[in-house]
Amino acid sequence: MTLEKQKEQLMESDRQLQQAEEKYSLLSVQMRSLEQEMLEQQNSLENARIYFEEFAREEQLKRDKLKREKTAAWIIAGVLLCACIAK
Repeated sequence: MTLEKQKEQLMESDRQLQQAEEKYSLLSVQMRSLEQEMLEQQNSLENARIYFEEFAREEQLKRDKLKREKTAAWIIAGVLLCACIAK
């Protein structure tokens, strides 16, 4: 192989290495961006979970209050009915 041919191959290898380094740098930037996006999505999901749990807790408290009010209303209705019958 001639020296000129070896020089051309070396230059081609160097060019390919340069392209590979540029692709690696670009992929590294993209990977960091995706990691940041993933963290933001995890934070959003965690916030939604916390909101849902609080909402469910508040709704349960409302249901419990309504059940107590309903029970009290039935008791009052029963007492009034007994009072009416006793007269």
